Amino acid sequence: MSRDGVVRERLRASLRLGHALRERYAEGPLRGTFVIELPTAGAIRALALAGFDFVVIDLEHSAIDLTALPALISEAHACSLPVLVRPWGHDPGMIGKLLDLHANGVLIPHVGSAAEAAAVVAAARYSPLGARGVCPLIATTAFSDPVSELADAPVVLVQIEGRDGLANVEEIAAVAGIDGVFVGPYDLSYALGEPGEVEGDGVVAAAATIAAATNGDRMLGVYVDDPRDSLTWAERGFRFQCIDFDGRMFLERARATLDAARSGLDIDHDRSAA
Repeated sequence: MSRDGVVRERLRASLRLGHALRERYAEGPLRGTFVIELPTAGAIRALALAGFDFVVIDLEHSAIDLTALPALISEAHACSLPVLVRPWGHDPGMIGKLLDLHANGVLIPHVGSAAEAAAVVAAARYSPLGARGVCPLIATTAFSDPVSELADAPVVLVQIEGRDGLANVEEIAAVAGIDGVFVGPYDLSYALGEPGEVEGDGVVAAAATIAAATNGDRMLGVYVDDPRDSLTWAERGFRFQCIDFDGRMFLERARATLDAARSGLDIDHDRSAA
């Protein structure tokens, strides 16, 4: 294959990583994590080598700006790691821009109604399902008909984090073009009067309501605060999991490393190539 053919195939594969992620969801739990505090190419590379199925670059709770995204997304694509981005709101221009930067999907926070979910779809999907603007960017020239071939490429997830979203979850999940719903357990716990109780009765009951409302037709996602709860959430039907986040994983490993150095404890330091 010629060099331009190789590049074309790599670009095609990178821009359709979201589609591949959606297909893999049917096979078993997908475990990703948030990039919030350590937005570097090295961190992305490390998460890929660790074996995470995807990453979500979080703009909602970080200082990451749009100028940092191209390098982070490109690094993820170089590692064949699907990358979603969470913006800080529902602005349709922002959603379209994130996808034009070649994110493989979006995770939209605080969606409380079917109308809001439909607006997300309009911003994220090309016509006829949505109204996303079309631009012949360099990478899209790898496709003969990018609008058609990339129509189902982005993963579009909406977060249920409040009482309004919980009350309307069945209608939200039924919106055409939504791939799935994602439980934000921290905000939901506060909304339900159980602040910080991410495994509390209220959050667990709400999750069951959300799972029942989707009727198995949509992806179910959740933030898993404690990695030991991953299997429990998978048994509840939530198989698209964001486990922990970059800053806390770094802190915990740093503490373990220093404790081992001070005490002579043995900890796993496998530095072999994966």
